[in-house]
Amino acid sequence: MAESEAGEIVHELGGVDADLGGLINDSVRQFSKDIGPYILAGMGQFAVVVPVSMIAGMVAYFGVVVGMMGGWVVGIIAMALLAQLGDLGAALGAVVMVASPFIGMALVLLPILPVVAAIVAPVQASLMRAIAAHQRGEQELSVSSPFDTATQDLARVVITSILLTGLTLVGLLFCYVGALAVPILFGFVHTLVVLHRRSPMEAFAIQFRHLLAHGNQHLMLGVLQIALGMIAGFVPVIGPMFMADMQVRAHRKLFGDGPEPVVS
Repeated sequence: MAESEAGEIVHELGGVDADLGGLINDSVRQFSKDIGPYILAGMGQFAVVVPVSMIAGMVAYFGVVVGMMGGWVVGIIAMALLAQLGDLGAALGAVVMVASPFIGMALVLLPILPVVAAIVAPVQASLMRAIAAHQRGEQELSVSSPFDTATQDLARVVITSILLTGLTLVGLLFCYVGALAVPILFGFVHTLVVLHRRSPMEAFAIQFRHLLAHGNQHLMLGVLQIALGMIAGFVPVIGPMFMADMQVRAHRKLFGDGPEPVVS
């Protein structure tokens, strides 16, 4: 670690280094020193993410009601028609009756996911690139940081966001344990796409190889990020920005700054 003439922390990182103490110290030191630029960049992201999340939440809420009611209507009609086929038809109709509301709900909610990802994911990706450059002493963060490179690798970023969100939603079906496993098993897939410009499948493959080689580091970082994320979520702008700074710093420590991510 070294400091530039301007006093910024400049890391000379080669990857595969996840010293938690050093990671937290560096994040706190840099963040507290440059909290003004971080807040500006966070406000830029806040201006997009919060309205989109609120609108998506409202649409999802009413969509669930409409989807479930529509599913019940279809289920009732299907049960009545299938009951004409005898006992087997009645049994099948009962199954359809139970499943239809959930199918209707899913049909309403699933289209919302790619729409939200297409708006929010590029903004977050641009912010992460700006944070990485800021950590290297290459540029200052500003309110435009979440938008400067939002169109870079757009399709890859959006697809990755949809895949990771889908994995989280599937994990929620397993009493939340599966959802908590996502940041441990796939915690750096997104940053591999954003910072190393890998395709989603390449990022998943690299993450898997890195996880096999350095499982303990991924476990410790994942648990740390989950714990701090629960606290940071209660502090608007500052909390998410601190977590983003630490996520980028952890990625650089694990995978390095070069064009090729370090795996072993």
